[in-house]
Amino acid sequence: MKLILVRHGETYLNSLKVHQGHWDAILSDKGRQQAIKVAERLRNEKIDVAYSSDLIRAVNTAEEILKFHKKAPHAKTMALREMDVGIFEGIYSNLIKEYVGNETYWDYQISRALSEVNEKVVGFLDEIMFKHKDETVLIVSHGGPIGCLLTYFSGNSIDKIREYLPHVNTAVSVVRHNNKGFSIEVINCANHLE
Repeated sequence: MKLILVRHGETYLNSLKVHQGHWDAILSDKGRQQAIKVAERLRNEKIDVAYSSDLIRAVNTAEEILKFHKKAPHAKTMALREMDVGIFEGIYSNLIKEYVGNETYWDYQISRALSEVNEKVVGFLDEIMFKHKDETVLIVSHGGPIGCLLTYFSGNSIDKIREYLPHVNTAVSVVRHNNKGFSIEVINCANHLE
């Protein structure tokens, strides 16, 4: 199995540095251009099936990529959603500390949300691994779920996730799985945006 992981294009909330989590923000003009560029990058890949988060920013990015892969079915799933950051959704990143008074509560909320996302995406991975054993699977999701998957593929615990988070919108990672396990071939590459 070959997995191609893509973070969604930039949203207008990303551009404002606002935490969006489950908020269903649309792609910005820049995000639409990023989606077009990543689609061009993946144009000659063999993609058998696509899965995306059901949030519109991931769906629209996946649809752009699939313009070059019209036969690949596209399933939208909540299992690939970004983490729910609760009361922190809609807050500017630089105001979080001021909003909560200290970082302890923020760290607790993120840790809990990350644990839930990790459980969901690893469970989702288990489901698709047998279903698409010899296929190339496109997954379009968000920073949190992709970071969780890459951490899992590398054999590290979730507390190492910061090393694997895709910080650039439409960053691409490529992972292969065989009887020896997972191997990460490309990690969070955004050369297509240069």
